[in-house]
Amino acid sequence: MLLHLSFTLVALGIFYHLGRWALRNLLLKSSFKHIPGPLPESWFKGNLGQLFNSKGLPFHQELVERYGGMVKVHGFFGDEQLYISDPRALHSIIIKDQDAFEETAVFVETNKAIFGPGLVATIGDHHKKQRKIVTPVFSVTQLRQLTPIIYEVAAKLSGVLDREATRRKAETGESVLDMSDWMSRVALETVGQTILGYSFDPLDSPATNPYTAAIKELIPTMFSLSLVRQFAPFLSRIGTPAFRRRLVEWVPNQAVQKVKSMSDVMHETALEILRRKREDIIKEIETESPESSPAKDIISVLLRANNRATVTEKLSEEELTGQMTVLIFGAQDTTSSALSRILYLLSIHRDIQKQVRDEVRENLRQQRAEGNLSGRLDYDAVMALPILDAVIKETLRL
Repeated sequence: MLLHLSFTLVALGIFYHLGRWALRNLLLKSSFKHIPGPLPESWFKGNLGQLFNSKGLPFHQELVERYGGMVKVHGFFGDEQLYISDPRALHSIIIKDQDAFEETAVFVETNKAIFGPGLVATIGDHHKKQRKIVTPVFSVTQLRQLTPIIYEVAAKLSGVLDREATRRKAETGESVLDMSDWMSRVALETVGQTILGYSFDPLDSPATNPYTAAIKELIPTMFSLSLVRQFAPFLSRIGTPAFRRRLVEWVPNQAVQKVKSMSDVMHETALEILRRKREDIIKEIETESPESSPAKDIISVLLRANNRATVTEKLSEEELTGQMTVLIFGAQDTTSSALSRILYLLSIHRDIQKQVRDEVRENLRQQRAEGNLSGRLDYDAVMALPILDAVIKETLRL
């Protein structure tokens, strides 16, 4: 029965793509006819096997060097797509004119299945409604208020790294640490504290928690399912959510089951945190006094904004948990990658490392001379450090 159902769904998916191919190629003229690009590797999967390949960087490099900033590539059954690398075009698509360039159905439906209906899984007016509520919580004023929290997490990390290095030195004779792993943990804890007001990882032991592991493994696992994800728009239309959930549970594929488990961990954690945050906000309202200060984490600010929103603008609980999982995953993954890369580059460019350290120390010295003995630079002082700013921007550029 299960095998028969699986074959039926695969067949339906193939017929769905064949129908689209026939409509596009027999009745419609190609809009990309004169755009250069490589020949498809096969009629069935086009160039997808080359694009979504863990060792496919040379192919991506060749696309840019040989064909330029706009390249025609092929998806399933001859589906023509554009591969954009031109900086001005990307700026227009991603930032300036983003409302005119909606995400693909594959991107939207995959994100919706994993994260829920958050910012990366909605388009059009639905996306604008969410953005209207979410964007203000990332104001400079809000970021300034979160700076002390980031310092506290950094202080914890400094202490635990010192202890771990000492322990490793005593046990093995070498004080070598896996900084990529520690950056994943500190990024999650920083994001958890600042976005959710929640501690995922106290950083007091070498062990990681399930949420850290789920987030760290999600992208590599999703990458291994790149071809399968192309069927997401079709599969998302089959039956009810409960039926689709059951289908996923039946799939005899380890990567699919890993993604399901990771999604469950993120969703259940978001629900629990959302419940606690709502209870905290109710207590704030009941015990409001001049001496009390409301929680400054981003989700608390978002919930207050959502409570003040009109009925038509309010986000549902499903949308709120979707924002939480997206914000946590997006912020943790990008932050940990950037920090790991910055540390690596500074380790091989010792002269630049010294310049950054000297810049920070000089600013701290000036601060002490002015009577500020906190030993910490505030948000504006950090943002005004030119060498540190250059290191961060150059790392992101690379």
